[in-house]
Amino acid sequence: MEAILNVLSSPQKSYPSVHVAGTNGKGSVCAFLSSMLQSQGYRVGRYTSPHLVDLNERFSLNNDPISDAELDSLILFVRDYVESGFELSYFEYTTVIAMEWFRRKAVDIAIFETGLGGRLDATNVITPLVSIITNISFDHQGYLGNSLSEIAFEKAGIIKDNCPVVIGNIKGEALKTIREKAVSSQSLCLELGRDFSFVSRSEAEMAFHGRFVELDNLKPALFGRHQHENCAIAIAAIEEISGASCTMLNISDFAIKTGVESAHWPCRCEFLKNESSGQVVLLDGAHNEDGIRVLEEVLKKLLSGFTGETGLIFACSSEGNDKDYAAMFSRLRGFFKRFCLTEPVGPRKPVTVEMWQGKQQVTHGGQAEKDWERALAVILAEVGPGGFICVSGSLYLIGHVRKKLLVSGFMPFCPK
Repeated sequence: MEAILNVLSSPQKSYPSVHVAGTNGKGSVCAFLSSMLQSQGYRVGRYTSPHLVDLNERFSLNNDPISDAELDSLILFVRDYVESGFELSYFEYTTVIAMEWFRRKAVDIAIFETGLGGRLDATNVITPLVSIITNISFDHQGYLGNSLSEIAFEKAGIIKDNCPVVIGNIKGEALKTIREKAVSSQSLCLELGRDFSFVSRSEAEMAFHGRFVELDNLKPALFGRHQHENCAIAIAAIEEISGASCTMLNISDFAIKTGVESAHWPCRCEFLKNESSGQVVLLDGAHNEDGIRVLEEVLKKLLSGFTGETGLIFACSSEGNDKDYAAMFSRLRGFFKRFCLTEPVGPRKPVTVEMWQGKQQVTHGGQAEKDWERALAVILAEVGPGGFICVSGSLYLIGHVRKKLLVSGFMPFCPK
């Protein structure tokens, strides 16, 4: 990465940046950050992964994805360097595209989400205004380690010398590991619960208490109490960006509030509703232990007292062989009267229908369909008018389901 970027005259150094790592919540934090900065009038580049349907989604300028023409041009631009001898992985290739595109678009600031871990991640060539580590839980153990301390060590690899780091609700050995890295890097470590905090007034409203900012009556656009933590982490980072002496970026309280209340991040606890049929669909990309726990809490509140038909569509990948997919599914299936297992769309190795059929102890009583469109049609028909459906697991599956629902009468919806 450093070699090719040096040849390109280091595009990543031509604008200030923010670096976001963590097990869950990275994309939501990026969405809140981007929205707040845009509300102040800045041109904001954002690089996130994975995409839901189209590769273009990974690269955005003020929420608008890169055009097909620009993406095609940059793919060919980088390919010339690959053919001249630079060896790049898929993610390194897209990261170079992002960094170069942001320079060409003269962004005021760029937000980079790590792809996997942090220490060895392709994005870890930047020196950001502030680093963020949202949380630490088990995921991708085959690559990051089998203990929370080992995983935290990889995530903490994004901490740079004398660059502040904002961290979320991290405890125990993982917190100790991150603190040690911050101390050795002489970096200010701002911790949720110690240096900043939030209070959930209700499912839809919160207050933020920071070092310099006090805000009440905030109504985050992203649904769920778990998003209040992501929102607080993002605001704490904005405080640091505003105070950075090396940049002229300043973000007002009004821009923070406006940005928080207009952030958009699809397929993360997102609701769609068909007004004709009354059916509601919850789309959520929970694909690891902590993500499933958060989704369980949402479902407990949503389905308490609900007497209509309910259905679940679930799929996930099996790359790394480090996901107990049967256990994740088992934790969700108890909320639903009907379910259909399917296979995700996309490049990753899927948990196949045949693999699910080998787990009869958890899959009895439901259906399995190799074709996700067939699975969606089955569950929509089975729950009928007024029914509630959850689609979870692989973001690639959920992205395609979302696209199909939006062209078939469903619209974004926020439950009371």
